[in-house]
Parts: sequence; structure tokens; C-alpha cells
Amino acid sequence: LPAALAGILAVALLYRLGLAWLGGPRALTAALLLAVYPLHVQYSQEGRPYSLFLMLTLLSFLALDRALREDRGRQWAFYGVAVLAMLYTHYHAGLVVAVQAVFAALAPAGPPADRDAADGAPRRGRWWRFGLAVAVPAGLFLPWVLRTWARTSGAVAESMDWWLPVRLLKELGAGSYPLAGLLLSLAGLGA
Repeated sequence: LPAALAGILAVALLYRLGLAWLGGPRALTAALLLAVYPLHVQYSQEGRPYSLFLMLTLLSFLALDRALREDRGRQWAFYGVAVLAMLYTHYHAGLVVAVQAVFAALAPAGPPADRDAADGAPRRGRWWRFGLAVAVPAGLFLPWVLRTWARTSGAVAESMDWWLPVRLLKELGAGSYPLAGLLLSLAGLGA
């Protein structure tokens, strides 16, 4: 049930994020595509953290967008809590935060008080708030990183499996090579 609820909330959050960035029809299209995506449906039925991680990723993007627009302490704190929850859910959260740093760098300036009078560019205070909102959760997650490092140091790496790319392609399409090809084509078209 928790994975199913997280999967349902992920669809709703994607719609909300799409409304903020792209407008109604595109937001609805994105939400419908996620709702019928086979891997999302599958992982929303398993007791694994993947649907929760997607939901928290979308929530953190919404929180970051709101924090950049309104630039209030409460929004930055909420973003920090979302980052912390992401870090404790899946180790790929660091990659999401890296993408969000690029997003924050390229996002337009927030409220007028956060812009320089000369050129309208964002002031440096925005980066301090973003850095603090990421550094606090990272500091709280650091004991787990150190514990994992201590437990895995000296472990022997697995041997290379040459069929891994083929298995990953099949996994992407939920067991269907044509669906995997279609999804990769659409991703390339989107890029």
C-alpha cells in the first residue's frame, strides 16, 4: 500500500509540476504517460523504494521551484526536508540534487528583492540558501555514508556481465524490446 500511494502521489505531483512549468495540456499528457508507464505501475506494486523515491524527487523539484520563486525560509526548509527524505530513500538522490543545482543556477531570478538593481541577475544570497538547504540534509546523511564505506571497504568487486546492457534494455521496456525501443526513441525525441 505505501508504494501504491507513493506511485499515485507521483502522478499527481508530476501533473502539478507540469502545470507550473509547461501548462495544462502538457502537464496532463506527462501525468497520463507516467500513470500508464509499465515500470512505474510495476514498482508502485512492490515493497521497494522506487515509487517513493520518484514521489520525493518530484516533491523536491516542486519545493525548489517554490523556494526559488518566493525565497522564504519556510520554502527552503521544506526543500531541505524533501532532500533529506530523498537521501534516506535512495542513493541516487545525490544525482537529483546535482541536477537541481543546475536548475537553480539557470532558473530566473525570484522576487524583486532577490535581484541586483543593475542587471536584474539573482543575488548571491540565493546560493547560500540553496547550499544550506542541501548541506544540512547531507550532513545528517553523512553517518550512513561513513557506515556504508566502513562495511564495504576491502570487498571484491563483481565481475563484468556482458549481457547487462541487453538485460537493462529489456528491463526498461518491462520485458518488451519493442516498448523499450519506443521509450528510448521518445526520450531521444524529448532530448
